[in-house]
Amino acid sequence: GITVFNASGDTGSTCLDGSPNTVAVPASAPTAAAIGGSSFTPTDGLTYGSETWWNGSSATPPTGQGGFGVSKFFGRPTYQTAFTGSAFRSVPDVVSSADPAHGLVICQAADGGCPNGKWYGGTSMTAPMWAAYTARINQAMGTTLGGANPALYAVSGTTAFHNAASM
Repeated sequence: GITVFNASGDTGSTCLDGSPNTVAVPASAPTAAAIGGSSFTPTDGLTYGSETWWNGSSATPPTGQGGFGVSKFFGRPTYQTAFTGSAFRSVPDVVSSADPAHGLVICQAADGGCPNGKWYGGTSMTAPMWAAYTARINQAMGTTLGGANPALYAVSGTTAFHNAASM
């Protein structure tokens, strides 16, 4: 009955041990939802404009990339069967805006309050955002969502989410 979200990392498809197209544990754990990073560009009025995969590797200074890849340890869970031909767990499950260039403002009293002119990003920001969304869903439902991945994959291809291929 517990929902767990893990950041997919900010190094694209390179694992911390240098392995290409690999995502490390805990992001690749099939019982947790892996949250990746996108770069969101709002329209005037802060409504949805467009979204691309977060790739700030060529920025000065580099801002990172949304983590993605395949697990070296976990087989493909059943909820991913229709979505990947890989025999291993594929990550991320969903994304949110993680690009510091279009990031979030955090209000910190110790840093002068809001607005302080600083932008923050990374998948370590997107995972808590999804936890907050889920807390609101749990509150509205009067029960807990539990493991999120089966529910998230069940609404793939609907208007609930933007298609990853569009990024």
